[in-house]
Amino acid sequence: MDTTNIVHVVILVVVFAAWIALWITAVASIFRNRATTSFERGIWTAVVIVLPFLGPLIWFAWGRTRARVPAKQA
Repeated sequence: MDTTNIVHVVILVVVFAAWIALWITAVASIFRNRATTSFERGIWTAVVIVLPFLGPLIWFAWGRTRARVPAKQA
């Protein structure tokens, strides 16, 4: 292997490790979030599993912040 191939492999391993860390963090965050119901946790977990690249990003961008907003009382 030449140096270029080694650099590509290292970059690929780092990106893959970051993706796995993001995925695990998203799933843990879903289950730690007490503002969501168990049904919503199931849906979000399914989204993260079915959309492995976009699911965690969608959770952190939209789902987690939406779950933190308290419901207005009538």
